[in-house]
Amino acid sequence: MTWYRKAADAGDTDADSLIGNLYAEGWGVKRDYGTAKRYWLESARSDQQSFEAGQARYNLWLIYQKGLGVAADTHQASAWLLKAASGGYSEAEFTLGKLYFGGVAGFDQDYSQSLNWLEKAGEHGHTEAQVDSGEMLMLGLGHLVDRAGAYYWFTLAAPKDEGAKKLRETLLHTLNKKAVKEQDERVEKWRAAH
Repeated sequence: MTWYRKAADAGDTDADSLIGNLYAEGWGVKRDYGTAKRYWLESARSDQQSFEAGQARYNLWLIYQKGLGVAADTHQASAWLLKAASGGYSEAEFTLGKLYFGGVAGFDQDYSQSLNWLEKAGEHGHTEAQVDSGEMLMLGLGHLVDRAGAYYWFTLAAPKDEGAKKLRETLLHTLNKKAVKEQDERVEKWRAAH
């Protein structure tokens, strides 16, 4: 904790986020959501797009959504979640996609928005988002039915998800060779970049 505090005092907003996590979980300190919130706000208000800043914004969504150490506030919660997702934090992108899909927690049901956010999370490597994106494209939710696009997402998720592997194999037999080749090339390009 000492080194994190020194870094935070020197202006390292990623350290603020990490200190907030320690207080929220009660790791080496007494659990205190109010103190966690204070540190997360320092990180979240920065212009940084680091993992830690995204996580701080996501954590602020959680505490406002659940009323942990603060009064529950759907408006504040939504604002922090949107900021975390807009900054590329994949868990926030995934969560936002799920909230739009279900039309819950202050978000209207919107399959197009859901697919948009799930695909963003999927592009950032979020396996569940990849599977959900594939399922939505396969069923035509938020987009016209796109079996080739679904195949792409299931192929990305297949190494970590057995269900995606099976769905990929099913789709493989419904696509022409050109579509499979194009999507396999797209997968290889994604993997090379990640």
